[in-house]
Amino acid sequence: MSTKRLTDDIKQQKQRWDYVPWEALSEIVDVLTFGGNKHSPHGWKEDNDSEDDFAGMMRHITEGRLGATSDPETGKHPFAHAACRLLFMLARELEV
Repeated sequence: MSTKRLTDDIKQQKQRWDYVPWEALSEIVDVLTFGGNKHSPHGWKEDNDSEDDFAGMMRHITEGRLGATSDPETGKHPFAHAACRLLFMLARELEV
């Protein structure tokens, strides 16, 4: 096996952080920061209501699909809010 082939195989097994869309992730972190300051830093863990998160996620997705580009309260894109709700649900599933 060639050295290049071995290097490519190893690279494919590592997490590819260079694939992350950093601008979008920054928007999500802005929403998380806003929510943490408004409520409590880890209030979503205490709430533990995935049904509410799902409903909120779908409302934000719908707003974005209907053309909204910013949330009236935060000024951030509705999809960033939806992504936060999805992250909360995923974290609960992974038992964070």
